[in-house]
Amino acid sequence: MMSRSSYLTDSGDHNMPHLMFFQTDKNDTAWGANLTNSPVLSVNYWYISAEAYPQLKTFPPLSVFLVVVDKWSDGTPAPSM
Repeated sequence: MMSRSSYLTDSGDHNMPHLMFFQTDKNDTAWGANLTNSPVLSVNYWYISAEAYPQLKTFPPLSVFLVVVDKWSDGTPAPSM
């Protein structure tokens, strides 16, 4: 997701360049995720409500780690967060 044409969310224009890693055993602290000033964000991949989609309760745990980087793949600076 380093391309300037990447799409992360509906908020903003192309959001931010980042790398994504998926891991089955969630360990935010080992990644330094979700800490103040950390470039690493972590969320549960199955973010849709378990009440709305009960089948998600049978899915294995899966976390996605996003590592924010400061340049797009073409070398231009990314917007400040």
